Amino acid sequence: MRREHIVEQLEGMGQGRRPAWHEAVVAYLERWVPRVLHKMLGRRCRYGWLAARFERFHERSLARLVDAASHASLEPRAFDSTLILQSIANLGPGGAERQLVYSLLGIRALGRYNVGVLCQSLQGRNADFFASDLRQGGVEVHELHAMNGTAPPLEGAGALSPLWRTGWDGNAFGRSILDYMRVLRRLRPRVLHTRLDALNVRAGLAGVLVGVPRIVIGLETLPPVHFDFFQPFMRPIYRFLCAQPNVVFVCNSKAGARLYARWLGVDERQISVLYNGVPWPDASAYSEGRAAVRARLGIPASAAVVGSVMRLSSEKRPLLWLSIAAEMARRRSDVFFIVVGGGVLERSVRAEARRLGLTDRLVLTGVTTDPLRLMSAMDLFLLTSSREGLPNVLLEAQSLGLPVAAPPVGGVPEAMACGRSGMLLSSSCPEPCAEQILDALADESWMRTARREGAEFVRAFSMDRMIRETLQLYEIRPDAVAHP
Repeated sequence: MRREHIVEQLEGMGQGRRPAWHEAVVAYLERWVPRVLHKMLGRRCRYGWLAARFERFHERSLARLVDAASHASLEPRAFDSTLILQSIANLGPGGAERQLVYSLLGIRALGRYNVGVLCQSLQGRNADFFASDLRQGGVEVHELHAMNGTAPPLEGAGALSPLWRTGWDGNAFGRSILDYMRVLRRLRPRVLHTRLDALNVRAGLAGVLVGVPRIVIGLETLPPVHFDFFQPFMRPIYRFLCAQPNVVFVCNSKAGARLYARWLGVDERQISVLYNGVPWPDASAYSEGRAAVRARLGIPASAAVVGSVMRLSSEKRPLLWLSIAAEMARRRSDVFFIVVGGGVLERSVRAEARRLGLTDRLVLTGVTTDPLRLMSAMDLFLLTSSREGLPNVLLEAQSLGLPVAAPPVGGVPEAMACGRSGMLLSSSCPEPCAEQILDALADESWMRTARREGAEFVRAFSMDRMIRETLQLYEIRPDAVAHP
């Protein structure tokens, strides 16, 4: 889209230009009032009249920004027609990161396109968890801050100072936009695929300002207004991106797409649904190692094992998981438990396990590079999240023939054959959940059916299907990609 059209569109959103004194007052309010009210009112300043006023401020700032950044846009022919770039905050051991790895390695294996990932940072615990896998697969791994040291300066960057005032985090947001613009002008990808809200508004907006020919915005489980990282410029930026002809929004569940469409005030059909893909494991190889894994973990071969793979953070509700496990252990003496993963609540989880008397029946493995090996020792997979997109772990569990149980949140009902390969938990209370799971474990007929149905259900979530639909979003015909 040409600069004149974008500026005209944004001026319409912001109801046109205002006198200089009005701009000065608005700039001051934009910079300080949201910060003060955020501290005082918390979530209450995210809705209603007050939120609408802040959003109007940011729409006008966005219009000024696009006008000031017009010099940064490149012509379409200046971009590398063979480069596909995905962008994410880091490469930690999470579901969104794993899907990025599957996607990039799958596209790279086709042989025609160069692929890369641009991370905001690879510093910190496990932030580079998948980096070696990507590099070994021929994917270039870039770190934003490291690249900015070598990226050429952006001419006229001082003209973009109006953006400094758009966030509660002061200059940091505006500077990150400039950082992404510099790096994108250096890499010049044909396709930019961003993932997760906090990064989408930065990298996605920078991509539009630079003129990247095709931009895919990968959404999360819930709109950002539900999270602490939410800032009032997010919806204006998302609405602006949604209106660009070279930008497409994508979510990994129909439930998530509906929620985002409602929050943005757009037609649900404007948000594409791209279901996750999972590699098909050699279930027989894993089942043969089942006894060895149990022996290594100190679990009896005849025990019933309920397990999970999750990040130990509040949205996964690991303490609820432990409460359900404790109730099951109280009712049945031969049930053991495995939890694979780590996170900020790891100490709390270990302390709660001791308090509940689960130390002898629970194995906490920490983070591992081969979770499927540990999952092969389980009889049933239990997830207790308060919010989810389309959980990779449920698909992976079913691919191994594991029955699954999870609450009916987000895209969970779309990730199982409800009642056949798994069951939706009927309550958030430990006692009814424990009873529901124990009844399933005792019903050998249902367990046999669930193992068979799960493996069949997951075939629809193949890697080939995911790569094919991803390329369609990129406006690349899959049949046009030559194999090596």
